[in-house]
Amino acid sequence: MMRRLLLSLITVLISLGPILTDVGTASAQTSLDFPIPSGHFYSQANGRGGAGGTGYAIIDAFQNLPPFGRTFVPFDSAFRQFGGVPIVGFPASRVTIFPDFPIQVGQKLVLQDQPGRGVFVLNTFDILHDRGFDAFLDSVRDVPPPFSTAPDAQLPNFAAVIARHQTFLNSDPAIRAAYFGVHDPLTAFGLPMGFKDYGNVFVIRSQRSAFQHWRVDVGPNKAGSVTIVNGGDIGKEVGLFPAPAVVPEGPPNFNSNLIVLQPGTNQTVRSLIVVGGYARLFEAAGNFELRNAAGQVIARGAFQAVVGTSPDFARFDFTVPFAVPSAQAGTLTLFSLSPATGARINVVNVPLTLSP
Repeated sequence: MMRRLLLSLITVLISLGPILTDVGTASAQTSLDFPIPSGHFYSQANGRGGAGGTGYAIIDAFQNLPPFGRTFVPFDSAFRQFGGVPIVGFPASRVTIFPDFPIQVGQKLVLQDQPGRGVFVLNTFDILHDRGFDAFLDSVRDVPPPFSTAPDAQLPNFAAVIARHQTFLNSDPAIRAAYFGVHDPLTAFGLPMGFKDYGNVFVIRSQRSAFQHWRVDVGPNKAGSVTIVNGGDIGKEVGLFPAPAVVPEGPPNFNSNLIVLQPGTNQTVRSLIVVGGYARLFEAAGNFELRNAAGQVIARGAFQAVVGTSPDFARFDFTVPFAVPSAQAGTLTLFSLSPATGARINVVNVPLTLSP
């Protein structure tokens, strides 16, 4: 019911592709997004409109994130809790640390995990203000600067501060309806901070988002519609987040217990191959082999996920050195060994092009 209400209030600018329910390798996937174990993979925000199949996985899994160490980050559950694509936007980064906690960027909102407390929404527009981007937001992205917060200090309590800021919403009833159309607008969007009429569009800025009420048709935006500004995308545009975190990965290869995000299907690789993904393996133990075009094993070894013997997935990262005399097809195989029989199980094959 909540999702229907959200969709009735907010125009979704990017339509969702069909979702495949079969769990298999990425080469079998034809949609722009599809489920993976314990999460979902989206290619829509890869900078190429989904072309090439690269993108970002959002997943509930253990991560190894200094200084927090091994910590369970339920970003997929939080993504759905906050409204999914219509509210958060398509996932637009890998998991990273910024500025002090684990985050994952959505096109519209940025999810922030505070270990031991839960997942919140990052105050993206407050941070942009603190780092001097208000003039850029106002002149280039039609997002107004915040009003002065000095009057807040004269109010008797935080409830009065909330009431003062939410009166800004009275300047546009359609945006007010969109703001209050979610279960917990203060958690999702933060305090309204300012508003401005840009002629074609009226905009109200909050701590974590901004809302646009379109007066006329502008591109895909239809007159009368209310949309959420792509605040996460703006953060990426101005270099707010760590650069490696916004590089798309995949296309993924996976089965029910092993997800390989790097390298992606048919990627051209050189030594050292950077391998990364998520696994749910006995004692966190996995193995790999790299074969050349002739089928010869040219590298093999073992790897460890950050947590093992758990019903939850856990991150793994390792590198594979190799040498070939010329560019050729190859296959990276990840697998685990059955503790009962020693047989290979959870086998994932990643087709690659090996380059000297």
